[in-house]
Amino acid sequence: AMMLSQDGIEVGLAMCVAPDFHGFGNAEVFTAIRNLYRAGEPVDPVTVTDQLGTDGTAAKVGRTDGGGAKERLMILQAQTPASANAEHYARMMLDAADRRRLLDLGDDIMRAAADPTALIDEVADRSQAAFTELMNEKWGARRQGTTDAPVKVLADGIKSEG
Repeated sequence: AMMLSQDGIEVGLAMCVAPDFHGFGNAEVFTAIRNLYRAGEPVDPVTVTDQLGTDGTAAKVGRTDGGGAKERLMILQAQTPASANAEHYARMMLDAADRRRLLDLGDDIMRAAADPTALIDEVADRSQAAFTELMNEKWGARRQGTTDAPVKVLADGIKSEG
């Protein structure tokens, strides 16, 4: 939706950050659009492709030789039904990003808890700190009034297994 209208860009920039995006160079596309918009430049597949080339990130969006980025951006633009739904699209993407972050954290916690040489209290403390950081820093702008209840449940679960 960010390549369809200025409103789409403004919604995207207000709700998202580059690390929210996953795969296929989407974070790089977001960053290129942000840079163009901030510079007052037009945003479309041609200008975004040029910006990706300037940023040295075109290969992450298209083929490894840097080609194909414009074609991919044109497909993305064509597959977006309406810029009027930009906020809904952003919320869907943010939900997926939040889930990826939680899954990654869960994997890290499982690996640490499975290490027989690790002290379980330290694992629990590090897990709680990582979860709190995730809630406060990664989601801080989107989450207000977070609670420590999920952290306590997670920490108790880790401690009971040890």
